[in-house]
Amino acid sequence: MEIADWSRVDPALCLTDADGLSASAHYHRQLLQDVMGRAGFVNYAEEWWHFSYGDQLWAYVTGNPVAIYGAVER
Repeated sequence: MEIADWSRVDPALCLTDADGLSASAHYHRQLLQDVMGRAGFVNYAEEWWHFSYGDQLWAYVTGNPVAIYGAVER
C-alpha cells in the first residue's frame, strides 16, 4: 500500500494514540509530540502528523483567550 493512498488507510491509525501501534511507531509519535510541544505547537489528536500554532485549536488547548491568526477577509 502506498502511504499517499489515504483512502485505503484505516482512520483509526491516524490517531496520535492509535491502538496496536508498534513500539517504534509509538516512540516516534511521542518524540514528535514532545519536540513540537516544546516549540509551542499543539497536536490535533485525530491526525498524528497535524500540529497547530496560533490558530483556534492552539488557543483552545493552551488556554489562550484568542487565536493569533484569525479568519482571512476577502
